[in-house]
Amino acid sequence: MNFRALIRNALVSYKLTFDCQNAFKRMIWVYALKNKFKRTYSSVSEIMFKYPLPIALITVRVRENNGSDIFIFGEVFDQKNYYLSHKNEVKYIVDLGANAGFTALYYSRLFPLATIACVEPYSANVSILTDNLNINNVAFKVFEAAISVEDHPIEMELSDNDYGHKVKEIMYGKKIGGKSVTVAGLSMNKLIETLCWPAINILKIDIEGYEGVLFRKNTEWLQLVETIIMEIHENVSIEQIRVATDKYHFDYALKRNGNWILSKFEIN
Repeated sequence: MNFRALIRNALVSYKLTFDCQNAFKRMIWVYALKNKFKRTYSSVSEIMFKYPLPIALITVRVRENNGSDIFIFGEVFDQKNYYLSHKNEVKYIVDLGANAGFTALYYSRLFPLATIACVEPYSANVSILTDNLNINNVAFKVFEAAISVEDHPIEMELSDNDYGHKVKEIMYGKKIGGKSVTVAGLSMNKLIETLCWPAINILKIDIEGYEGVLFRKNTEWLQLVETIIMEIHENVSIEQIRVATDKYHFDYALKRNGNWILSKFEIN
């Protein structure tokens, strides 16, 4: 065992969590990936973290799932990959590919007046994201579906991790070749009709390559969106995306922390 790394991780855990008990839970969570601890505990842990304002105290349910939750949680809260400021008051946020709800929770603290619509096709993720948002008193709506250009069932391939699941037989994103499942497909137009929102202030997109399809057909919903933050995957280019967004006056574009931000307002 690398004792220097162990001590470093222990100090980080204590810094990021509420007390010694939660620091120990985080250490168990981190080292479970490396099989350093005997697994005599639940595969789902509840950990309280503390971050500077506006995040402050958060309680999250996390899984021993081959590092998937650790990876995404770190991207959101530690690396701040989804940080945004916004010109307008933010009341309406849509999270496409909401996974365990970490980004939705993060945005609920950045924009406390917002209601967040989470779209996530994988039932195990829907369960944990619902828990995470309820525990932290987030105003949210959840749609167990994959975003699609049309409203019909859609085939998805499952990744080995609890992220990375993708729509089957598209030319975009990584090749998986895993088990296929059929999930509900939900179009942006139907989502907006169901929500009855006058606008989408922030649209977060992480849909494993399907963005290459989403921005090619039935894109009139873009007129209601103010700012997009998205991960662009294999075989998709920002130029392809901007063919659609430029028509709706997304005049500002910035790549930051691996994500593209497209906005109708100047980006800080």
